[in-house]
Amino acid sequence: MTSMATKYSPLSFTVFSSLLLILLATTSYSAQAIKAAHGFSSIKEATVHDIQLAFKQNQLTSRKLVELYLKQISRLNPVLKGVLEVNPDALYQADKADHERKFKAHGSLSPLHGIPILLKDNIATKDKLNTTAGSYALLGSVVPRDAGVVTKLRKAGAIILGKATLSEWSYYRSNRAPDGWSARGGKGKSPYTMENPCGSSSGSAISVAANMAAVSLGTETDGSILCPSSNNLVVGIKPTVGLTSRAGVIPISPRQDTVGGPITQASHFKKEARIWNTLSDLTMTSMATKYSPLSFTVFSSLLLILLATTSYNAQAIKAAHGFSSIKEATVHDIQLAFKQNQLTSRKLVELYLKQISRLNPVLKGVLEVNPDALYQADKADHERKFKAHGSLSPLHGIPILLKDNIATKDKLNTTAGSYALLGSVVPCDAGVVTKLRKAGAIILGKATLSEWSHQRSNAAPSGWNARKGQGKSPYTMGDPCGSSSGSAISVAANMAAVSLGTETDGSILCPSSNNLVVGIKPTVGLTSRAGVIPISPRQDSVGPICRTVADAVYVLDAIVGIDHYDNATIETSQYIPKGGYAQFLKTNGLHAKRVGIVRDFYNIENDTIAAQIVEQHLKTLRRG
Repeated sequence: MTSMATKYSPLSFTVFSSLLLILLATTSYSAQAIKAAHGFSSIKEATVHDIQLAFKQNQLTSRKLVELYLKQISRLNPVLKGVLEVNPDALYQADKADHERKFKAHGSLSPLHGIPILLKDNIATKDKLNTTAGSYALLGSVVPRDAGVVTKLRKAGAIILGKATLSEWSYYRSNRAPDGWSARGGKGKSPYTMENPCGSSSGSAISVAANMAAVSLGTETDGSILCPSSNNLVVGIKPTVGLTSRAGVIPISPRQDTVGGPITQASHFKKEARIWNTLSDLTMTSMATKYSPLSFTVFSSLLLILLATTSYNAQAIKAAHGFSSIKEATVHDIQLAFKQNQLTSRKLVELYLKQISRLNPVLKGVLEVNPDALYQADKADHERKFKAHGSLSPLHGIPILLKDNIATKDKLNTTAGSYALLGSVVPCDAGVVTKLRKAGAIILGKATLSEWSHQRSNAAPSGWNARKGQGKSPYTMGDPCGSSSGSAISVAANMAAVSLGTETDGSILCPSSNNLVVGIKPTVGLTSRAGVIPISPRQDSVGPICRTVADAVYVLDAIVGIDHYDNATIETSQYIPKGGYAQFLKTNGLHAKRVGIVRDFYNIENDTIAAQIVEQHLKTLRRG
């Protein structure tokens, strides 16, 4: 964890302090604070109607209101942890609202004009606030624009007070994580019980219940507005899907996600219901139609399988007229072609780009191609002219595809396959990408994946994501397995020589198996996870997916080692063999070794073709 976590560590409190906190958060000194003898003196239990009346009677300004909420946040949030960030521009927005109020008739303004609102931290804002879903992985990323609902709120004159905490990744980081917990915010607590606030819109409800905000926005897929509203004794509305826009909101399920919010007292529900008029005319973005799957005939599908998997020459590198085909070519083959001046990195990249343009519309293994790939290829060709061949890394000049949860600080997006992060800007390359660039590898592009590494929805098929659609195995046109589906599809279909995937539980090994390629899932800490959108710090690992064991080892050698942004690498680095793993690639490595064969486990005895293939491979092993 980074040192930032200490900012949000829980404070220690006695039982008396906890009881006092509950009183501070929930006690109303006046049934209607707005009606205090000396004007507006307390935000406790004040509703939007109360606040607007105070504005009208010149008892209150938006600046004063924001200052009162900021003071309440500073008092209570260190324990309740309902607010993740405060907007540094909140007072500026308040001054702007006060200025507008002087020159416009009160009835002409929206009920939310000048009202501070907290947003759940999966709702994008194009300002000085982060949008991170409670995760350090997105800290510092830049979104391309405000979420649709935020645009509408700004138009209504609302003040964006800050971001509310949530169950990290909207409760999709881990099924075992407690409600209301996130790495950035810590464990949120209900101000009434100091216990479970429910989730995932926990901070939105906590903040309203504790008078740290008058109103807030949350999101719901299945109970994530209604449950925290219930547990924190506030009112939440879960709108019908499509009533409010999800554009710019980190998604879980397009069939269920919706944006709504906890509002303070149930007794004022009718007064507050008109707030939703500021949101209800939002419509879904038209972007989704651009990515609908293409239709292909059975003949086209069969032809695609042949194009993707047939090898016209077992060793393309040995073609009579030099390097003429990328099919089945290994890293060793390509490097030999470089050495013999039969191939350049530019030509190699052009061949892969051509293959991608032919096959990817159906297979959907590649999400984006790097617009700088040819520039990087030219750079590699230039370096090769002035350096001895043996002094260069085996990956020098080799194009590689990266799973789209691995950050690159370039013209490529890092989105985990989701529209929510499209256009966001990462602060730096992931640790493994830094090592690949140092080795001279060419970043060819981003590979598709099961969206959010299969954490968007348990019902979503393997290899599907909103940005590209359903990936397919080039051998069966069926399930490619996931979540590193595109990395395996692309290598199997000769759209890349090598690729990187990530695994928490089977996400490298399963797609490698389904697409008949080689995947290595390294020990946790052997490769850095810094800059990789996470699922579990105890299980996540980055590893290669390639055509051969040798290629996978070359990639592994390039990416292992210490990264001070991932503490796990420091401890694990002591187990990396001196000289790397490639030294163990020996053609006679199995000589005199005894290998057990479990024949009936796979139930292939009645499948003549499968049995013949197995026996052929066993003969190959015996020759070793």
